[in-house]
Amino acid sequence: MVKGKTYSKVQHLTSSLKKIGKGLGRRSVKSVAFQVMKHKILKNHVLKVLGRHIKKEMKAMCGVITPSVLHSYDPETVQSFKWQVLIEELKQRAPTLHSVLVSCAHKKVRAQVEDHIK
Repeated sequence: MVKGKTYSKVQHLTSSLKKIGKGLGRRSVKSVAFQVMKHKILKNHVLKVLGRHIKKEMKAMCGVITPSVLHSYDPETVQSFKWQVLIEELKQRAPTLHSVLVSCAHKKVRAQVEDHIK
């Protein structure tokens, strides 16, 4: 039931939204996440919000005040580039993007990244 100051209205949920509601009621965050990603409309909204969030992180990383490791044009810097430095920078300055990239990676790569970070 939705209640406003001057009205109350009963909303009926579709079966996919009922599953999300059940997950919320049970406080099962993982279940809610899976159900949201199965729901076409909600999934699109979540992906748009995620994209905007990552874009914001990348904008901050590419700023002139605190430039990224990737911002250098100097040949010496490019030659001495270390992936570990980039991973650390992503973890600190773009944690959402870092999380997405690590979760998309193969299990062996994920394990290597997690070992380097520890």
